[in-house]
Formats: sequence, structure tokens, C-alpha cells
Amino acid sequence: MKPNLFTMVPILFFLSSPLVFAQSPEVPLVKTLPRGFDQLELGLSLEQVKELLKNSPYFSYRGDPDVSLLNRPLTNLIETEGNFYILRGAFQFYQEKLHSITLVMNPRMLDYFSFFTSFSKKYGLTKALDPSRAYWEDESTRLVLEKPLTIKYLDIKTLNSLTGETQTTEAQGKIAREKFIEKF
Repeated sequence: MKPNLFTMVPILFFLSSPLVFAQSPEVPLVKTLPRGFDQLELGLSLEQVKELLKNSPYFSYRGDPDVSLLNRPLTNLIETEGNFYILRGAFQFYQEKLHSITLVMNPRMLDYFSFFTSFSKKYGLTKALDPSRAYWEDESTRLVLEKPLTIKYLDIKTLNSLTGETQTTEAQGKIAREKFIEKF
């Protein structure tokens, strides 16, 4: 039997497939993700962040607001306008330590795809990817890129602690609700 094109294609594909995968470009992996933007890094104290924001060319921080209304104890929040590339910045603290940085970027100057491409080259494959966001994670930091164009740096340890507290509070609320309903 004489080999024809239809019998050779699967054989050629099978033989060449390791070469195709071997020729894919290598993605350099950074073992640890950045812990923040510029000098503003997760874990800094409230006072350190205030001082850095006052001197940063990326933000228009003018000092503490006259009134702060937060419903969670041991929590502080600094929100400030950005300059040029950054529209707004939000810096959340828990027990006087910075645990979350949220940067709303200027979509007139920057775009989601540019950040996604840059982060993928620097940090490798995403930990999770869906139509609204992508994120990269190591043992201490989660770097989130959200659409339309927001970047978040989250401290994993604090995030897990706060998530555990929320779940405990919700469970206690359900029990209290059930006990209340039983009284009728």
C-alpha cells in the first residue's frame, strides 16, 4: 500500500508535536511578585504611606480628610486622586499595616492589554483568568489586573485572615437568625 497524504498527516503531526512545544518562547518567571507600586509597598505603616504619598509625583495627596467613616475596627483607608497615568489610588490598612493597594489607571493613557502583556512576560502564566480580571499570585502577594483598568496589590496573609473573619461572622449571623426565628 502506497502512503498518501491523509495517512502521513497524522504521523507527521505526531512526530513534529514535541518540536512545536519545544519551540514555544520561554516566559521568564519572577519568583516573587512586586509588593506595591513605586515606593508604596504592602506592609508599610499608616504614617509611612502618608509621608510617601505627600512626596509622590503620581498622587495628589493633601493629608488626612476631615471625616472618616469606616465600619470595621482596626481599619484605615486613604483615598487620593492620582496624576496623569493614575486616576485614583486607594490604600487600605489593617492593624496599622498596608494590606491593599488599588490603582485606577487612566484609560486615555494606558490600556488593559498592555498591562496584561507586560505582567505575563514578567510573572508568567496567570493564577486565574476570566473576562473581567486576571491575577498572579505568589506565597505573599496577589497582583490583580481588572477591567476596564484597575491594578490591585493584596497581602495574601491579611486577605486570608479577613476572609476567615467574614466567614465566621456570616456563620454566627446565620445561627443567630435561626435562633431568633425559633422563638416564634
